[in-house]
Amino acid sequence: MIFKSFQKTYNTIIAENNFYRFIIFFLMLFLLIAMMGWLGKENTTVLVPPTLNEKAEISNKSASATYKKSWALFIAELLGNVTPGNSDFVLSSIQPLLASDVYQNVTNGMRQEVAVMKRDAVTVQFHPRSVSYETTTNKCFVTGRTSILASTGEISSFDRTYEVEVSIRAGRPVIAYLDSYVGNPHTSDVVDRMNKNQQMKQNIDRANESKKQSDERRELEQIKEQVNPEETIE
Repeated sequence: MIFKSFQKTYNTIIAENNFYRFIIFFLMLFLLIAMMGWLGKENTTVLVPPTLNEKAEISNKSASATYKKSWALFIAELLGNVTPGNSDFVLSSIQPLLASDVYQNVTNGMRQEVAVMKRDAVTVQFHPRSVSYETTTNKCFVTGRTSILASTGEISSFDRTYEVEVSIRAGRPVIAYLDSYVGNPHTSDVVDRMNKNQQMKQNIDRANESKKQSDERRELEQIKEQVNPEETIE
């Protein structure tokens, strides 16, 4: 009896040990998976930009729309308020933010504008009115009023839009695209309408040109018939 009782207790202990080993194995496996996921997870930082009263998030490869709009507004205000005295500072401040694939074109264009401003002693001011973000193109549009003050005291003002694409590379914001133009933002819908209008204009121009050529041929045939009425014009 004692031996059977001892054997039963021993078997129970063996069974419990096997069960605990099974549980420990799965716990270790779960812990390993959790650690791998934690190590591979991108760190996300929550920021409150000084130009916007909203929270903005940025990780190693991406950022929230609020963060991108904040940077676009900063770029637009920096580029839009230039004098002959601070033009070199503006150029040197923008250069480190430019992506490598747009660096040369943007830098060359800004250098030309700076040279013209220094030569003509022109001062530019920009007063932003709105900032928008388009998810499909990852572009920010900063629209406002630009005033150009010439050395003669003459002032010219017009609406202007700065189009900025802010990308995140290794946790750092870079300008992947930069453009400015007169008027309202060229969003994807606006660009589609402009392309359709341009295509329609080209079709109309081709139709008019074809009609013009046809009229010229008909007129030439009529002239030939008047000069040589007995000849048949093929």
